Order: sequence, then structure tokens, then C-alpha cells
Amino acid sequence: AMHMQIEQFYIRIFLSLAQSKSLPPVCQEIAMAGLVEVFSSAEWMTELFVNYDCCWYTPNVFENLCRFMWKSPHPVGGQLSAINLISLDGLVALLSDIANRCGVISDTNAGNVDASHIRAQRTLKKNLEEAAKEFNKKPSKGIGVLQSIGYLSAENPSPVELAKFLRLCPALDKSMIGDLLGDNSPLSLQTLHEFCQLFVFKGVSFDIALRVFLESFWLPGESQKIARIMEEFAATFCQQNPEVFCHPDAAYLTAYSLIMLNTDHHSGQIKEKMTFAQFKSNNRGSNGGKNLPDEFLFEMYNNISSEPLSIPDIRHDNSSAVTDQRKSASRISKTAFLDLLMISQELTKSRFVCVSGSEFDAEIFSIIWAPCIASLSVVY
Repeated sequence: AMHMQIEQFYIRIFLSLAQSKSLPPVCQEIAMAGLVEVFSSAEWMTELFVNYDCCWYTPNVFENLCRFMWKSPHPVGGQLSAINLISLDGLVALLSDIANRCGVISDTNAGNVDASHIRAQRTLKKNLEEAAKEFNKKPSKGIGVLQSIGYLSAENPSPVELAKFLRLCPALDKSMIGDLLGDNSPLSLQTLHEFCQLFVFKGVSFDIALRVFLESFWLPGESQKIARIMEEFAATFCQQNPEVFCHPDAAYLTAYSLIMLNTDHHSGQIKEKMTFAQFKSNNRGSNGGKNLPDEFLFEMYNNISSEPLSIPDIRHDNSSAVTDQRKSASRISKTAFLDLLMISQELTKSRFVCVSGSEFDAEIFSIIWAPCIASLSVVY
């Protein structure tokens, strides 16, 4: 269960601190010194490479850390700072460890490590990254690449596998995911159903479930597409929580009501915000002719009022939505961590692979040698 939490620790916390321009330099130096300790253990760096850079549904943690470290030695204005020297220590430590292990025979069976399987996963990840690039241009192009590499069948593409790709691939454009899920083609409708089934809403409050769901893609602008997506979400939530609403239609109406509340409270164009009394009135009789409990409505009202949903519709243009998606990649929120737990516990069932020896040093060196030389040449 710690597999994806470790990823978030390095990407969202460690790198965020080290790259922050708003913190005092001493805080950046402390974060950088911590990263140097990480780079001083080639074995740990190898495990990061194997568990993340060779896993298609996680970011390249090893490469991202290295990219930051080899950019940091470059001085500004010709003056070497403490951060420049600290990052240089990290690069030298990693290269030294790899050099010390050269010629050492590696036991790839230690810890039941299947090196051929890991390399196959690395190849799959590279292929899926290419598919993601095409998908972000046009979903049909991405599906074509998925079929060409054998991830999807050319004759009968699996909605289950396509849904996993949409749910787990970190490189996808969220607006394109929403467009595909809202389409009315048979494959899109089946994929939408399977996509919703990948969420675990059991025991999760309705507004949090909606928030997690909407952070996994951008709602499309077309009303019919939105309706199809929200109907499937409502059906999935009621399937997992049959005691909350009397019928999926009630969940559907409540979801729309929350989206309207979100627009009302977080749009700069609306001056007079909706009161709880008005929100309660909007939901009168929505649960099969009966009212939802006041406590239930009040909690959702407060939650949405205090923190907006991830809905690009209320923004001014698509470019701002893309910018928001990039910002959210480094933002830490309760919703992000809840979604992280859902994925790690219910979807991937992944375990952290422990690796010893120099089996993957060649792959690691092929990633770092050129930028390391460039960084070292700047200093020396």
C-alpha cells in the first residue's frame, strides 16, 4: 500500500519544497540535502527506477528527481550557491556508486526480481507514453496507437483496458478524457461504465465522491455529454451506497445541484451567493418526492462553499483549464490523497519491489550520463 504514497512523498512534497521560490533559501537547502542522501544510495535509486520509471501508471520518479538535480548545479550570474554545490554532490554520489558497482555480478533472483518482466514493463510504459501523446491530440489517434502496440485489440477493443488506461495513465489530458467518456459511441458508453467501476465510493460522502470523480477528468462543455457522465456516476454511487438515495435519479439531481452551487459560489461573475436556505429549497423533494436530511445537505453545502470542484466549465477558456490541470499535479489536497488511496488499495494491488545489485545500472546510466556531463561541465 506504500507504493504510491512514496511516489507522492517525493513528487508532491520533496520536489515541491526544493523547487519552491516562496520559501527561504535555507528550506530549499535542507530539502536538497535530503535529496543528496537519496542519491547517495544507488540501491535505493535503482528501486525508484524499477518501481516507478518501469511502471506505466506512475510518474517517472527517478527521472524527475535526476532532472531536477542536474538542472540545479547551473549557477545564476556565474556565482555558485550552496544549492548548486549540494545538487552537484548528489550527482557525483550517484555516479560514484554506479562506478563502484561496475564489474560486480548481479543476482537478479534476489528478492524474486524478474528482470525480463521489469524491462518489458519499461518498454510498455514507453509505448503507452507515445499513445498518450497521440491521445492528447485526438482520442481516436491514441486508441489507434494502443491497438498498434497490442494493448487493445484491433477488432474488439476492451472497454475494461481502455478505462484502466484513462484512469491510471498520468500523462493524459483531462479534457480529452472527458470528451471520450461523454461520447455516445458504443465503445465510449461501455468505457464510461467501466471507468466508473474503477472508483471505490463505498462509505465515502457524496460530495467527496463527486469531487474525486471530477478531478480524474474535465467535464466536457456539451450538456448531453455531461448528462451521460453524471448518470453513470450516480448509478455507480448508488450501487455502492444503496442506503443514501432512494434511486440513482436522486443522486443525479443532487450532483447537478452541487455543480450549480459550485458555479454560484466560485464564479466571480455572480455577486449574490446562494444561501443554504436556497440550496435546500432547490433540493426539496429530490429524493423520490422526499427531502434529503438537513444535516446531509448542510455538510455538502459547507464543503462545496469552502473548496471548489474541479470543473473547467466555470473558467473563461480552455487554456486556463489546462493550466489548472498542471498546477493540480503539484497541489496536495485531501481529495488527491483519498483518490491516491483508492487507486493504491483497490486498483493496482502493487507491491514495492526490492532490488539489490547492478542489474539495471546500464539503463540508469543511459538516462543520466549526458545531462550529468553537461551539469559537471558548467561547474568545472
